[in-house]
Amino acid sequence: MPTSEIPQPTDDAQPAQAPRLAALDPPMVPFAIGGIVAWAVAGLALLPFRHALSAHGHGDWLAICLAGFLWGFPGLAVMIKHDGNRRRRRGR
Repeated sequence: MPTSEIPQPTDDAQPAQAPRLAALDPPMVPFAIGGIVAWAVAGLALLPFRHALSAHGHGDWLAICLAGFLWGFPGLAVMIKHDGNRRRRRGR
């Protein structure tokens, strides 16, 4: 097909641009609390099996659950601060 037969775009025809999506900025405190609860539930679920876990070389799983639970509290403090800044940024 010769180039003279290809329709050329006019100045009026602008390519359609997709609308720009806003960045997600959800409240983070519920995620931090959910993580703390998840580690606590996992630790409590493994507690009755601590002897069997130790016998099979997985005795550190309870310590990992405890560490996840305890590290969740500094994370919660950071997320409370983040959500406070988020509210100020949005003017609420």
